[in-house]
Amino acid sequence: IMNKLKNYPMCLQMNAILLIVALIVGFSAGEIVRKTESFNLLDKLKIRSKHLFELQSAGVSHALAAQDRSLLETVVLQTRLSSNNIAAVTIRDRRGAKLVNWNQVENFSGRTFTASKTIKIKGNIMGNFQILWNLETYYLEVSRHVNKIRSLIFLFALITILCVTLLVQALALRPIKKINTRIVQLSRGKSASIPILCNSEETTQLSRSVANLSTFIAEKKTRDENHRRH
Repeated sequence: IMNKLKNYPMCLQMNAILLIVALIVGFSAGEIVRKTESFNLLDKLKIRSKHLFELQSAGVSHALAAQDRSLLETVVLQTRLSSNNIAAVTIRDRRGAKLVNWNQVENFSGRTFTASKTIKIKGNIMGNFQILWNLETYYLEVSRHVNKIRSLIFLFALITILCVTLLVQALALRPIKKINTRIVQLSRGKSASIPILCNSEETTQLSRSVANLSTFIAEKKTRDENHRRH
């Protein structure tokens, strides 16, 4: 990239580099936010599932022991009504056969998270209680947050590029152009003076050097003229 940019103006090179850095930082920051929030989301769903299991475990245990299907259906109804993001609720017996099953959508193909709890009574396995969470809504919100973070980074980068451009223009490019104009004048035999520039230590030294060179050329020219007269 640097080889391709080296023939362009310094200001354009700096802006291009800053823009590339902003793109890299924005993308990387977005992915870090996405992974962090996805990890936190799964932790929250685990806690939420645990809470639901604890809330319904007594009813499920009793219903499984009594083979009360209507009570199991009530448990499933209460569970699915607790959140719009539950895609399915299933209760199985000890052999793994479905006793009660509810699906928000048949053959749901989106991203999901499954939480399950083995129901035991006095150490004996009575069945299994399973909740399937629909993650699409959660991940959509995560994507919105990621895009917001990236937009803020890109906005900050654009403001930074503008400020850097103005500073470079004022502190470096403008003085260098003036010094360059003076050098061109000297190369053409003109001796018009240029004030010492004090924008920075470097431009001051460079400006002084050009001024000294101008003085030396003028003095040499005067000596040569005097020598020809004599």
